[in-house]
Amino acid sequence: MSASNSIHLIGRITRDPEQRTVKTKNGDMAVVNFSLAVDNKSRADAETDFFSCSVIGKQAETLCKYVTKGTQLAVTGELHYRKWTGRDGEEKKDVQVSVSSFQMLGSKTASDSQPGTEANSNSSSKPKPATQPVSVSVPEEDDDLPF
Repeated sequence: MSASNSIHLIGRITRDPEQRTVKTKNGDMAVVNFSLAVDNKSRADAETDFFSCSVIGKQAETLCKYVTKGTQLAVTGELHYRKWTGRDGEEKKDVQVSVSSFQMLGSKTASDSQPGTEANSNSSSKPKPATQPVSVSVPEEDDDLPF
């Protein structure tokens, strides 16, 4: 039996995604980091879990363009565990989701659909998420593309 590293989460973005550009051998690539809050109703105390997530390439650009704090998002990816020593000499640990695909599920709040509310005004610099779910996925390796 082969092992599989796959995680599927549905939650809300806790802050606006942070986009940066990194240099690769194939040119510049967009990288977006964000945090996802996921309600865990299976526990007696209904605790919320927070996941650090990252997405790269065209998906990163799309996510940064349409997703803002509070947007509900379904993500699929791999879970990665990192361990390092900080500047203070203390050992640090982090679990991060490397997102391979995502889907925007809905508006931030119920007030988004009501005309005349602040959330529905045109003063926002980012476009609103699409009303229909949008699914984005890219191949694992760009080098294997036939063109």
